[in-house]
Amino acid sequence: MNRRKYDMRKRAAAVERTRRRILEATMAVHDEQGIAAGRWPDIAERAGISLATLYRHFPTQEELVTACGELTMELVDPPAPERAAEAFAGIEGREARIERLVHETFGFYERAGRIVDNVRRDRLALPVLADAHERLEAGLDALVREALEPLGARDRDVALARALTDVRVWEALRQRGCDAEEAVATACRALVCALEAG
Repeated sequence: MNRRKYDMRKRAAAVERTRRRILEATMAVHDEQGIAAGRWPDIAERAGISLATLYRHFPTQEELVTACGELTMELVDPPAPERAAEAFAGIEGREARIERLVHETFGFYERAGRIVDNVRRDRLALPVLADAHERLEAGLDALVREALEPLGARDRDVALARALTDVRVWEALRQRGCDAEEAVATACRALVCALEAG
């Protein structure tokens, strides 16, 4: 009896290791090819398994994308509306709050910029991504509102700040040679100037 329990635990652990390899391979393929375009044979090859094994663990694209999304969100720790206030605890003054805002959003993009882009683009082709998209956008929106509300920001200021802290701005700065720190500093200056001009 004990031997049987041991064998069942060993098999369950092996199944879990295979699932994890599949999900990690899926994340890599999605990063390279996009979520909707991610090819299953490429995922299986990267995971070191057969295509039949991949389908045995994840019979549908929806199941694979959902499981991959759960692991991805756990790893990249996206902003969440319920945690937005924590990010600004004890931070006062316009420039300090803007710096924290840019630091928080760009820090998230450093961990997950391609993911944000892929989810935004592919949510129309894969409805299973709609919830992830809404959660990402709600978290980013909450950071902007939390940063600016104590400063008496208007709706236009919030929209402007959201645009200037968007993943595309971060991506453009990083692609043009700014390191992470320079990207934050540049976006902070641009946002402060834009809000003062408004």
